[in-house]
Amino acid sequence: MKLPKFKVKMAFDSIKAKVKNESSNDEPYIITFFFKVDGETYQLPMEPQHVGAEFRVHHDAHENLGQEFTHVDQVIPIPPHLGIFEATLSPIRISILGSESFVGGIIGVLVIALEEDATLDRTADAIHEDLNYMIPFEINAILRQLTPEIVWEKITEIMDRGNATLSNLFTLTIQELLTERLIPAVSRIQSQLITTFANSETTNFNFFGLLDTDDVLGARYPYYSQESIAANQMSIPLKLTFSANGTYEMTGQLTAESVYTLIKINDLPPGNEIQVMHVSPDYLDPQGGGAIGFVGGTTSRGNWKATTRFVAAVILSGQVKFYTKAADGTKSYLYARKVNTAIATAAPRYIYYLSSSPNDTEDDNLSNLPPCKKFVEEN
Repeated sequence: MKLPKFKVKMAFDSIKAKVKNESSNDEPYIITFFFKVDGETYQLPMEPQHVGAEFRVHHDAHENLGQEFTHVDQVIPIPPHLGIFEATLSPIRISILGSESFVGGIIGVLVIALEEDATLDRTADAIHEDLNYMIPFEINAILRQLTPEIVWEKITEIMDRGNATLSNLFTLTIQELLTERLIPAVSRIQSQLITTFANSETTNFNFFGLLDTDDVLGARYPYYSQESIAANQMSIPLKLTFSANGTYEMTGQLTAESVYTLIKINDLPPGNEIQVMHVSPDYLDPQGGGAIGFVGGTTSRGNWKATTRFVAAVILSGQVKFYTKAADGTKSYLYARKVNTAIATAAPRYIYYLSSSPNDTEDDNLSNLPPCKKFVEEN
């Protein structure tokens, strides 16, 4: 089943000094490169209009956490512009050997943790700006390398191993190909970074008479697919550990919600039966009587939300049946009424009402259904 669009938030809220890097105070700073790869930015094979990955970068380096580590286990909050990334994720279309499939979009971050010594501010800023160009270039180069031939070769390998089902075959394939290429790319970037800082301009020498340049504690690159987010009930704890002379630990949370869509009448095949699972009030009800304004649910096409007027019109047209369902499996089909509220001499003014067919069960009544989700995107 093709996944619906997700609204995702990655939020790192704090960084802790598990082991300090210096005998004196540590001056930590981080560089973050949030990214997403989804149906809006990428497909396989790539078309000219697709960029590959979409990035969110920042431009400050030294002192961007605003505090120093004075002791072990001290926790410093991470400013939102460094630690929070919000994005929508939509499935990625894959066309290979004449067939089409969809895999979930991906959200991730590359985090580099550093400790300031005597590298000049302008030098650290220049290195950071170089990274702002190099990281997107490296990751998008990886995506451009994923040709249909390479994907098919990996599919064959996974099938030979026998550790995939047809439903998750494409997902495993893309994840393995990305991981195989990200590991050497990030290792290369980290090595280049250490070398660059070791040769950077500094203000002074350390105790041993060597250039006292900033220390790179490490780089980490967690990423998550829509499938893994859904498998974890739309919430994943985040923890990254960076260790060199010292050890820092970043923590946070990834959360997500399905994006509900207002469906179109042409998207509802004739003869379908669709279960209504949620309702929302009509906030424009002039009587303020709690009339139902929206209904929603989940189908094989994903999550949906529609106006009462729309659903009533579809029911009256005879194209689709809508129903509610009790815990014991009892179905109650919805009825629609179209009422002209205009005075006799005026042009017709119709109001649409929905009601469930009467039975001995109350928990399938429309008024007893839980509220619709809040994220709505119109098609």
